[in-house]
Amino acid sequence: MELYDDRPADDGVIGRSLAELGFALPNGYVDFLRKHNGLEGFIGDKYITLWKAKELIPFNREYEVDKYAPGILLFGSSGGGEGYGFRHAGCSGADSSRSIHRDGSATFEGCGQRLCRSVRYFR
Repeated sequence: MELYDDRPADDGVIGRSLAELGFALPNGYVDFLRKHNGLEGFIGDKYITLWKAKELIPFNREYEVDKYAPGILLFGSSGGGEGYGFRHAGCSGADSSRSIHRDGSATFEGCGQRLCRSVRYFR
């Protein structure tokens, strides 16, 4: 596993992002941002990028997530056509992730255990 993280996110940046989002992020994810503020690299043969705190809102706007996947906040991607996100308040199945594909289709999946274990490694 070759993953590269960034400097920890400043609590001010995290706080501003949370205030603008208007809902809470999972505590484990906020802890991850405080320690690593995103990461990038390969898990096995799969590329992944988990966005920095300051990128969450702009990237979600850019990808028009509210239009194509209401109730989801993307937090990263495969660098290709797949995004990784959280369901937030008002969405059922809060423990699931949703893959959003470049062609606009979207599928719900349980959070991939390999991805979750890898992110936990960095917490």
